[in-house]
Amino acid sequence: MRPNHYITAVLILFAMQQGIAQNFYIDKWCEVEQFELQDRIEDATQVVDEIYKYARRKNDHDQYIKVFLFKSKYQLINEEEAQYKIIAELDKMIVKAQFPNKNIYNGIRAKLLDDYARANQWKIRQRTAVEDDDVDFKTWDATRFYSEIHNSYQASLDQPEKLVKIPLSDYSAIIGPMAPARFLRPSLLDILSHQALNFYKSGYFNLTKPKEEFIITKENAFLNTAHLLKLKRPAGDTVFQSMM
Repeated sequence: MRPNHYITAVLILFAMQQGIAQNFYIDKWCEVEQFELQDRIEDATQVVDEIYKYARRKNDHDQYIKVFLFKSKYQLINEEEAQYKIIAELDKMIVKAQFPNKNIYNGIRAKLLDDYARANQWKIRQRTAVEDDDVDFKTWDATRFYSEIHNSYQASLDQPEKLVKIPLSDYSAIIGPMAPARFLRPSLLDILSHQALNFYKSGYFNLTKPKEEFIITKENAFLNTAHLLKLKRPAGDTVFQSMM
């Protein structure tokens, strides 16, 4: 076989394999959707497990992540204490994952903790800080929650110069082929930073503490506006450093 013909044949075979893989995912996720509509969560879970095995064989990372999200959803439906198991599983996945999947998992971790903290604000504010480094977030106070969420969001934005080059189309399994985010926020950095920015803008913790705060002193407390504007704010007086 001539080299050009061989290359053409390989490309055709690759395209066919890609098509078969995509058809498999489309068919299986349709099955999952039908089982969910019928409230047959156990059957849906079995199909999701099939998808995971196939994705693992094909090394399709976007499908891994989608499988994790669906299995987490079913855990929340069927199991008590599911949130703690999901975070524990995420922590293990983050340790093993490489860029950019590690970034995505950190973003998911931050969002899950963020959602939990919002839903349980009153309870969390009654807690006092514990000295030991407890991984069980049922014991965390508001400051610890803020720190964990902040650190996870910052980790999700690691290597921004590389994230900005990754199109969302690489993760269409997660966000959907026609999702508005694909057009409004076309790179992985766009969507991860937007998610982090929503957390920082909310301010519901009332614990937003910059690295270097502007301190009011007796020397500057009574200066007029013109003089105050001339004072230099510390370079670290912002929580948005990673997004600037």
